[in-house]
Amino acid sequence: MTRNGGGLANDGDMTIAQSSITQNTALEKGGGVANDATLKIVQSSIQHNEASGPTGVGGGIANFGGAGATTTLTESRVSDNTATNAPGGIYNDTGSVALLLSIVHNNHPTNCAGSPTTVPGCLG
Repeated sequence: MTRNGGGLANDGDMTIAQSSITQNTALEKGGGVANDATLKIVQSSIQHNEASGPTGVGGGIANFGGAGATTTLTESRVSDNTATNAPGGIYNDTGSVALLLSIVHNNHPTNCAGSPTTVPGCLG
């Protein structure tokens, strides 16, 4: 089990396309994916991942590492992920997350609420 990025951790320029990141666990941030650089997720699903430690956030995706951290989801789905603390879907620290024709649904304890920086278009 890793500290951040149970499925994958990005600290460069990465594109994930037509993929599924499922059933991964991290202790702190990003059970499915941890990003601290530039990440594009296209036509993919991030599902059934967990951030399980006492400070766990972003069961699906964690975007952190400063103002330059950018995650863009296009035609993708983040659902059924869990974290010890809100949010369970997408955690956004000080960077930016863009949702383009993407769904964030049924994550626990919340989808995006509780992030230090708002994820525009993400409800709950």
